[in-house]
Amino acid sequence: MNESEARRAELLRQTRKLYRNSQPIPPVHPRYGNFFKDSAKHDSPSGTNTFFLRLTVGILCFLCYAWMDYSDAEILNLTSNKITAQIEKPMNFINISEFLEIKK
Repeated sequence: MNESEARRAELLRQTRKLYRNSQPIPPVHPRYGNFFKDSAKHDSPSGTNTFFLRLTVGILCFLCYAWMDYSDAEILNLTSNKITAQIEKPMNFINISEFLEIKK
């Protein structure tokens, strides 16, 4: 058995050993298995918590808009008609640059 065949046999043995675990098969080459295992330890479910926070903020914004529209309320010199007009207004780069120049 020459050197390349021995190396292939060793890689095959390592691959079989790696995939016999109860863990799911990583979608990476066995050579990079350590990187995959290290990154799996650092994964946290905190990313899912922000989804519910963003969903809650979005629902609250919609409810506030619906309340403003229903009761014709004006909050901070804003009405639902002004909000709708700003949403429908086409925005281009020239308007943004003019806005930024005014802010400076």
